[in-house]
Amino acid sequence: MIYRIVNILSDEMVEPYLAQLVGMGEAFYNETTLKDKGLDADAFSLLETIKFLVTNEHGLLILALDEDGIVVGTIAGVISPWLLCKEQSVCQEAWWYVAKDHRGSGVEHWLLEQFESTAKAAGAQFCIMGTHDNPRERVLLRYYARNGYTSLEHLLIKKV
Repeated sequence: MIYRIVNILSDEMVEPYLAQLVGMGEAFYNETTLKDKGLDADAFSLLETIKFLVTNEHGLLILALDEDGIVVGTIAGVISPWLLCKEQSVCQEAWWYVAKDHRGSGVEHWLLEQFESTAKAAGAQFCIMGTHDNPRERVLLRYYARNGYTSLEHLLIKKV
């Protein structure tokens, strides 16, 4: 399979893929334990987040398309100054998702490479990636380690 990796830079570029991205967002949500933690998801909010990413100079949205132009993977994030040192910039991953039938094909690695290189070109010195509490978390942690990532912090959630 041949994949095409595309940096989405505008509303016009993302428009043809919105429905597919919403579907991927729903699939991602259903594969995680976010609902069990009390976190909701809806298409409108996802569309607003996508709009923010493509219209904000600090947002990144990258798609992987198959030979037929179907979105099979996506990664997104936001570049911002590091909280404790404004001279450093970080790119915080918002999501990274590859359709089940394309996992292991290499597309996930190409998305991550493009994410890192795009973030670096935009001035980020660090990329921060995350995982969710799910059965695949250990696999993702090993993958990140093989790609040079080290543990930064652990996030905990409590409904108040």
